[in-house]
Amino acid sequence: MNATAIKDARRRLRGAWSSDKARTVQNWVFPKSVAAARLKTFREIFGKNTWRFARSVCYFEFDGLRSRAKYDILWADQWSVVVVFHLPDGERCYQLFFEEEYFYLAAGKAGNAEYFRRVDA
Repeated sequence: MNATAIKDARRRLRGAWSSDKARTVQNWVFPKSVAAARLKTFREIFGKNTWRFARSVCYFEFDGLRSRAKYDILWADQWSVVVVFHLPDGERCYQLFFEEEYFYLAAGKAGNAEYFRRVDA
């Protein structure tokens, strides 16, 4: 385990990140069988999600609903970080990939990604 990379990733994550609807939808691939009305409803999900990373806790907000979870960084390099969130219903692990002032994570079943951009807290 590279302690320096984990320390750097923790510093890089610290702060607020907001779901970027335009960038996410631009890159999202929807099955052709999805009806237009359902597609519109699905696209409305993006852009409402904010994550704010503090030292050991992440604060989440989605469409006015707030929650928080302790987290640990399991692994990191200059391009990504593996984070485990300790949620009330169990643990969830995500690999977050850095790209300029964004990070993205795998979302959905088709290998799609949700993009988050850094915002003022």
